[in-house]
Amino acid sequence: MTAVLLIIAALIVALLGWVQIVHGLVAPRLEADMSASNNSLAYGHSTDIVVTVRNPSRFPCPLVKGHVELPEGLSHNQSPTEDPHNLPNFIQTSAPLPNWSSRRESVEFVLSLRSRESVTIRISVRGVRRGRQRVQGLTLRISDGFTTRREVKTIPTVIMVTVHPRRIASRSRTPSQNPVGLMTSQRKWSPTSLDWIDMRTYAPGDAVRDITWMASARRGELIVLERATSMSQRLVVLASVRVSKHTWEGHPNQADRIYETTFALIEALSKQGIQCLLYCDGYWRYGRQYGSDHHLVFSGEGFWNSRVRHHLGHLLGSVAAYPAVSLTNILSEIRRTVPPPTQLILVIRYEDDFIRRQISQFRRAGYDVETILVSSSASIAEDEGTVP
Repeated sequence: MTAVLLIIAALIVALLGWVQIVHGLVAPRLEADMSASNNSLAYGHSTDIVVTVRNPSRFPCPLVKGHVELPEGLSHNQSPTEDPHNLPNFIQTSAPLPNWSSRRESVEFVLSLRSRESVTIRISVRGVRRGRQRVQGLTLRISDGFTTRREVKTIPTVIMVTVHPRRIASRSRTPSQNPVGLMTSQRKWSPTSLDWIDMRTYAPGDAVRDITWMASARRGELIVLERATSMSQRLVVLASVRVSKHTWEGHPNQADRIYETTFALIEALSKQGIQCLLYCDGYWRYGRQYGSDHHLVFSGEGFWNSRVRHHLGHLLGSVAAYPAVSLTNILSEIRRTVPPPTQLILVIRYEDDFIRRQISQFRRAGYDVETILVSSSASIAEDEGTVP
């Protein structure tokens, strides 16, 4: 009987010692961080959120339950996948847990760590809404495996994933030719002797395709071939997310529709060899380095490839869904920086008498202005479909 009591007492002492070790030594030293394999994501494509949990102590951690909350623009694809070179076989993962109060998805995973072991969990997510998606809220709950005591650690880590606008197929569009000429030469990949009237030093804003590399190599500086006005076609696109007469009022769903239409429009024009300048009245996070009077978001070179598509998609995914400046300020900036004759296309949701007067003034100044009104009830069926 005495031996049994001694064994029970020893087990109790061992349990108390183990609980103290886990919660006093292991849990406080547990580390974790989070990153994304791709921070710029096309709409509908997937990326991995990589969670790394480390146990730097000399004792094992029997049970760790992790919780990651996803923003509205990211959806969980499947159960987290493990790194076969770094993850033991007994790690389990749970299915996504819906949070109906905030309409966000959350992902949970369960693992066990040996002493001085690092474990990597990959959570596959898919971009389902345009915008800059903030992933934060990594929480770890540490248990000793025997008692109900839990140590909760919130890891202060934040990652940003930019989701591009949905790519929709634009209807066939033939832009008007430059009024001072009858032909354009933007389909050529490089200038020829028939396309230029002078040679000069490269200036900021010149197209890369106009650089003459042989002359630049001889002179030791960039030299461009200056084209005649009739041989160059440049088009300005203004995307406005304004939805009413109030300057700062906006609507996220309608703004996404504006950016989708703009994305498809610039893609169609760039494939025709037209240089597109994109202005936007939504807050642009890169605009601060140029001052508050610079709202040029994208400057195309008259060609389209996967790199340009990704760059434009990232920029349109970074701009806000709410207007940050009045439309008058941007139109004044366009008039100062882009002289007539130039074609101007306005992609807008809201149009009133004031905006019509502004358009009339541009036309009297020599601009060719076209307006594309994006309906608030538009759907994919009104386009030619979604581009894969």
